[in-house]
Formats: sequence, structure tokens, C-alpha cells
Amino acid sequence: MVWPDTREEWKYVDRKPNAAWEESAGAVFRSLVRLDPDKPLRFGFDPDAQQLFVEWLAELETKVRGGDGSGNRSGSLTSGTDCSQLPDSRASSHACCRQRRL
Repeated sequence: MVWPDTREEWKYVDRKPNAAWEESAGAVFRSLVRLDPDKPLRFGFDPDAQQLFVEWLAELETKVRGGDGSGNRSGSLTSGTDCSQLPDSRASSHACCRQRRL
């Protein structure tokens, strides 16, 4: 989970958007609109990246549960989610993902 650092002081800033950044964001949204819902993109980890993810997830889930083995999922960051769909920056930066169309 990522959360920005906050400063104690606050200052209102009103300025024109950066044109290049605005165009870049627009290009992303336009490409998303063009995706074919009948042929969704599916991504998965290659075997090495999948192993890194499983190790990372096991460590995370142990920390979230307090490491006491109680199995209490009330504090789990992944509770109620399909864990196979969660990203792992370590895995994606060290091993190639594979892409396939269904």
C-alpha cells in the first residue's frame, strides 16, 4: 500500500495543467476506450515471477496476521480478493510478464 507523505503546512495552488502531461494522460484514456471487451487482455507472471509473488504474498499475509498463526483475516490487505490478480513490483521488475488474448 502506498500513501503520500503529508506536510504540516498547506498551500492552495491554482495553475494551468502541464500540457504534455495532460496529453499523455489523455492518450492513456483514449487507448483504454479502444480496448475490445470481447477480447480482454489477460496478464500473468512467468514462472520465476510467480514464485517471487508467492513468496512476497506469504510474507505479507504472515505480517498482516501478526505471525501468530491464528488465521484471523480481519486485518488482511488481500482479504476477499483473488490473490492471483494482485501485482507485485518486485516480480514485474525482475521477470517478464506474459500477455495473452482469450
